[in-house]
Amino acid sequence: MFFIVKRRQTEHTPCWVCLKEIFTYLTEKAFVTLYKSLVRCHLEYANSVWNPHRHGLIKDLEKVQLRATKLVLTVKHLMYKERLVQLKLPTLKYRRSRGDMR
Repeated sequence: MFFIVKRRQTEHTPCWVCLKEIFTYLTEKAFVTLYKSLVRCHLEYANSVWNPHRHGLIKDLEKVQLRATKLVLTVKHLMYKERLVQLKLPTLKYRRSRGDMR
């Protein structure tokens, strides 16, 4: 069981600050569910159309997932690849390449 303390969002408080506070107290399973439904869909929107080929753009997208996985306290100390294995999440680059297979 976990408890989420909601903080009132003001005009000057960015949305990601509130999400970061909420995600910090979640279990691994709850984090993965919320990440897949709230964050990853935005990162993969229209992927087949604008699939990034420049290394910088790929790195920027992967950095979002890297930072998000650091929010889970139980896996925060692990390296990025180990966090993905622990949370059973593939890299975004792998998902893009799998989605392009026809």
